[in-house]
Amino acid sequence: MTKQSSSLDLEAIILNKRRLPTGDVILTLLDRNLGKINALAKKASLPTSHRSGYLEIGWHIIAGCYKTKDDDSFFILGRVEEAESFWHLLISLEQAGWFFRTLDLVNKNIGYNQPHPRLFDDLLSLLEALDIYSSIEETIDPKAIQLTFHAFEAKLLNHLGYWPQEKILSQKWQKVIQFLLHKEPSDILVMSMKGNQSRFLNQLQLFLDQLHQSLIEYKPISPKFFEIKDNNKHTLK
Repeated sequence: MTKQSSSLDLEAIILNKRRLPTGDVILTLLDRNLGKINALAKKASLPTSHRSGYLEIGWHIIAGCYKTKDDDSFFILGRVEEAESFWHLLISLEQAGWFFRTLDLVNKNIGYNQPHPRLFDDLLSLLEALDIYSSIEETIDPKAIQLTFHAFEAKLLNHLGYWPQEKILSQKWQKVIQFLLHKEPSDILVMSMKGNQSRFLNQLQLFLDQLHQSLIEYKPISPKFFEIKDNNKHTLK
């Protein structure tokens, strides 16, 4: 008989999902406090399940779960109390592409059971900001979207302890770097949409273009591209 351990509350973004022939669904979640985890939603893909419409990739969910003492490799997902879908982002093919690529980037580059609350907040802020602009039928400049997503990539690298070599950290970039690391992605999107401080945005774009070249596109970050620094940061080559 399966033994149930104590229950937990989750606030998570669904990074990936896989349906099983049994009707069960395996979810890869980014939880605010636990980091990346795997969860099993039993019979959740069946039409009779009240959770069948709530467990899609990219959704932000509030849910309950527990682990069994017989198998601690998966959390067992219970109730789903709230769900935010970000469906407006999928209206545009380009926005949908960035949406899924960003979730894939996070999924492939963070390890399991490593808390990343700031990364969670940044990802949620990015998705909510883009969803708001899309829902009010605001025309989003593709360059603004690209700039915002590349800024998120840079923050992801920083959260994971990676940063470029000193040659890209010259004095001319210091203001840009401080802005990048202390602003949420949504702030960068708003600035881009309003079109103010265009000179500063151009500097930010140039910096991110250089940084983006160092990121292996949407594949796991390979250690051979980094060296360990004394301050436990890794450096992009």
